[in-house]
Amino acid sequence: MIKRIHKLHSFIETIFHRQEYKNLKINLLEIEELIELGELIDLLSPFNKISETLSGETYVTSSLIIPGFKYIEKKLKLEQKDSDLVKNMKKIIREIFDEYSENYDLDKNPLLLAASFLNPFYKNFQFVTPSYRRTDYLKVAKGFLIDLFKTKRYDEQITKISKVKKNKEDILRKKLSFESESESDEEDVDVFDIKSELKNYLADPSNDDALIYWEKKQYQFPILSTLASVILAAPATSVPSERLFSHAGYQLWDRRNRLSKSNFEKIMFIYENFDL
Repeated sequence: MIKRIHKLHSFIETIFHRQEYKNLKINLLEIEELIELGELIDLLSPFNKISETLSGETYVTSSLIIPGFKYIEKKLKLEQKDSDLVKNMKKIIREIFDEYSENYDLDKNPLLLAASFLNPFYKNFQFVTPSYRRTDYLKVAKGFLIDLFKTKRYDEQITKISKVKKNKEDILRKKLSFESESESDEEDVDVFDIKSELKNYLADPSNDDALIYWEKKQYQFPILSTLASVILAAPATSVPSERLFSHAGYQLWDRRNRLSKSNFEKIMFIYENFDL
């Protein structure tokens, strides 16, 4: 709203300077006030940017939470060029920001750190300063993934991906060796090594979008791709689900309540995926 006021102020001023409005007592913003308004817009813009980004639904957002907070933290640092107004505003916002960060312990949240790590763009935690702290973040993220793997909750899914890869490799090998595809070797015992996957993942220079990356690399990293499908599926905010419920309200209401569950789900699927 204040951004709109700031943008349209010159037009509003021009209109009220017309002869027919001369008798109206309207207090327009002074130049100093316009400057302060512009400073507030610049200060608050990063918050709007982060809010919109974290509310997205066509890309993974859980991996953006910690980088987003680090971005805000950077923007709240006092600078020599800041006016008194901006400095005071930054101090107030910083107090609230620090209290929130402390209450939720974001810097040490293993799930959020793992989510950022599983996004190829953020896996080295380059957004963390000072740089020596990146090792601590990396250690927590890797430790969380190793512990999650050790629970064996996802062994079945990991094994399934691994077998698909092995079958493809076996078919190609048999073709090149002129063997019959019906000839089957003794089944190998799969040995999964998450530490090896972590090492190779960090060495991989690919920097694709997280969704594209893990789809392409699922056979190379069966463990990490499986864990990524679980961790990165969680949205950063409730906005996507709120949008869905809002759209559902347009399809099912008190005068249109005879829709079957099946038809309602089909309508919602088409509505939400119309652009595909």
